[in-house]
Amino acid sequence: MELRLPFFIAACGCVLLALLIELAAAQALTSMFAGETETPGHAIQALALIDGILQYSRAGRTRSGAERVDVGAMLHEVVELLAPPAEVTITIDPDMPTVVTERTPLQQVFMNLIGNAIKYNQRPGATIQVSAGDAGRFYAFSITDNGPGIAPEYHERIFGIFQTLESRDKVEGTGIGLSVVKKTVELRGGRVTVRSASDEGATFTFEWPKTAEEAHAA
Repeated sequence: MELRLPFFIAACGCVLLALLIELAAAQALTSMFAGETETPGHAIQALALIDGILQYSRAGRTRSGAERVDVGAMLHEVVELLAPPAEVTITIDPDMPTVVTERTPLQQVFMNLIGNAIKYNQRPGATIQVSAGDAGRFYAFSITDNGPGIAPEYHERIFGIFQTLESRDKVEGTGIGLSVVKKTVELRGGRVTVRSASDEGATFTFEWPKTAEEAHAA
């Protein structure tokens, strides 16, 4: 299956691109005659899916230069980019480490995990906490929320490509984000886990190498 996956992804991309063009054209005409100026929702959803497939395909295929990354500063940038609703409280532990790594992949992992914690927590008083701990050659970063939680029988399934526990008419999503996280982390020798139960929130933890040398050693 692993050998066939790039061809599968390419095929999906072509099919979805064709669908996007068809949907966009049809809905653009409908919107034009209705006097609407907003981008059709189905076209946006299809475009997001194609972007997710491309992210999964590119994960680990291209490598950029390593640099010193202040993880605390990066996390504040990530939160600013995600622009969470005012009612969501995000706490970043003050003792975040500095790592020598590729900046973009680490940022993408945080964007996906924190973004999911925001998106799937519709409760009043939503809280998200980001923490870090020492794990030998790695740092273990955890994202904890007080959201709806995930039943144990779905803990493996959620990391599969195209897997989502919420229907897309309830929560916008492609079901690709966590598969990108898993692939990105594992290519650097780490692992990603979830600790959760229904109605008890969730904690996603991933390991990231302290230095670029540790990543290459993996």
